Amino acid sequence: MNRKKHTNFPASSSDLAPNKFSRCITASKSLGHLVVANGMGKVSIRDLNDFDKKLGACKEPKFYVETMCYSPDEKYFAVGAHDLSVYVYDVAADGNYKLKCKHNKHSSYVSAIDWTLDS
Repeated sequence: MNRKKHTNFPASSSDLAPNKFSRCITASKSLGHLVVANGMGKVSIRDLNDFDKKLGACKEPKFYVETMCYSPDEKYFAVGAHDLSVYVYDVAADGNYKLKCKHNKHSSYVSAIDWTLDS
């Protein structure tokens, strides 16, 4: 029996390669940012009014992203990935987000993130 080697790419019905389709998308209207994660875990911050204009990237996730969201005050941005980690970034108006911390003690894939009301 011929078995495929495990990869860090998601199962998908797409005919496109993992770097050519979106896995997770979120936006901040007040910041004017659209955040897109492809099937390989690459996260790019784009201008909400011009999707072709890339503002920055979150380069730390190495496996595909399942969930992303801004904190209620939009000072932080969290990414939940299939490497069992949550990456929390300081949000910058110019789209150049900086990694604040990484939480990697989860026992399973991160499929959802919730914030408290006070962020």
